[in-house]
Amino acid sequence: MERVAVTTSEDRYAGMASELIAVGLQPVRVPCVSIRVAEPDVLYRARAACEEADLIVLLASRPLRLLWGDGRLPDTPFVAVSPAVASDVASRGGRVAMVGEGKGLDFVDLLAEHISEKRVVMAHGATTDPRVVVALKDMCSDMHSFPIYCSMPRPPGPGDRLDAAVFLSAVAVEGWVQGRDLGDVTVACLGSATEGALRRYDHEPDVISRSQTYSELASSLAGWMRN
Repeated sequence: MERVAVTTSEDRYAGMASELIAVGLQPVRVPCVSIRVAEPDVLYRARAACEEADLIVLLASRPLRLLWGDGRLPDTPFVAVSPAVASDVASRGGRVAMVGEGKGLDFVDLLAEHISEKRVVMAHGATTDPRVVVALKDMCSDMHSFPIYCSMPRPPGPGDRLDAAVFLSAVAVEGWVQGRDLGDVTVACLGSATEGALRRYDHEPDVISRSQTYSELASSLAGWMRN
């Protein structure tokens, strides 16, 4: 069975690993991302703001876990950047008001006519494209953003043979290249930002999923490796 490195942070490993198992691939835990969470008072203020908002904008699923753990999501409807994020909201009983296609500034343009008069909260990572944050603030009369975590590159440790590696973020690429060569495995990536990071290191990914879903990425990788 082909061995596939899952390079994401520990808290996102299980979701990708389960999709790889479903298509007959063997996931291997090779974290290349570490997460630093904001101070408790920042998380508290973000949760309180979400309860009072008209819309919560999510650019990733991680804020769901950091702000509400395994508990109930607020009644405030969510705007999700991609179908994968929308699915995570719905699976926890949250309300999804709108779904984007996983592209930062294009996603902002999609929101323009829907949020100008709304009270909007965005909980996000500290490395989020600042143009997205500024654009949202410019189009909202009442917009609050909370950087509640920071994703940092983490070099992979030494390990056994790997046939492929799955990258779910640009940060994971940054971590991987600190300890390994990109050319020694088949490379699969999720989304255009991750693809761009790979190309900055002069590496063309073998498999790209722009649908922003783990299942599609796993299926595409399995098909590539068995052709």
